[in-house]
Amino acid sequence: MSTETPASDHQSASVLDPNTLTASVRDVDGVTDLFAPAPAITQVPHLVSAIATGQQERYNRVDIATRGLNTTITARIGVASAVPAPDTARRVADIVLDSIGDQSNTIVAVQISRIA
Repeated sequence: MSTETPASDHQSASVLDPNTLTASVRDVDGVTDLFAPAPAITQVPHLVSAIATGQQERYNRVDIATRGLNTTITARIGVASAVPAPDTARRVADIVLDSIGDQSNTIVAVQISRIA
């Protein structure tokens, strides 16, 4: 399941902090885990670093990808079965949108990777 929400208009996506967004997502009621972004060749250095240091939080975090003028912020989450998964995904999208302010050409994608 995936929820995508376009953000509005204003500051540059380059000022976005994935660590701050990750902390905000982890604090959402119903979120049990945060997973690494979908595998891509560009993610290999992050994965190797996370494995080498034993610090999963360096890899399991919100991903911010900018291509040209467009930015996609992706959160792959695990959710608690006690809370409806779509509600949790919407709350995560709302938190991220509130955190980034007005951003033009930005899409927030919340992917539910596990319900436990």
